[in-house]
Amino acid sequence: MGMEKYFTLVMFLEEKEFWEDIRWIEENYAELQKQFKDKWVAIVGKKVVSYGEKSW
Repeated sequence: MGMEKYFTLVMFLEEKEFWEDIRWIEENYAELQKQFKDKWVAIVGKKVVSYGEKSW
């Protein structure tokens, strides 16, 4: 597999996972708001991996 095709595949998989996380956030938004009120939340793999007062 050429590098260009490899990177295209990786980008597609990452984009797919990104949109799956977005859908998960939409489905769980009310609960996330309750648990993490006024916090920044990082979601990866349909899981909260970090949260805090600041976005950085």
